[in-house]
Amino acid sequence: MPAPAGLGGNRFWDRIAALLARLLAISAQQAWYIDAGKLFHLPDAPVAQSPALQQALARSAQWLDEVLAIGRDCGAVRDDLPALLQGELVFAVLQAMDRWLPQHMDALDAGSRQQLADRQLDCMRRLLAP
Repeated sequence: MPAPAGLGGNRFWDRIAALLARLLAISAQQAWYIDAGKLFHLPDAPVAQSPALQQALARSAQWLDEVLAIGRDCGAVRDDLPALLQGELVFAVLQAMDRWLPQHMDALDAGSRQQLADRQLDCMRRLLAP
């Protein structure tokens, strides 16, 4: 993932869109990428209790908190909620999207995947933009 500081400025949402486009391209080219993502959402499997997986989730949440702070600082992300609450809300929404996608990826063609990614970004923007 890119350094959060590199996402700031007046092009915050454009940079987030570019990041999502890169992730979508990787998932289209590397089938294992989606399979690896499924590991984060196996509630009853021993891997779900793995310290490495828990550490990866904590790092993801920390990265997201830093991105939100950068977005708040540059005015691209609303600041009328406590930062910790906003981080939890966004992380929960992203996890829901992340859980849903691998289960439905095979039913989506490339155009549908792009359209879904665009709508997911729009959803996040509506949740976060001032």
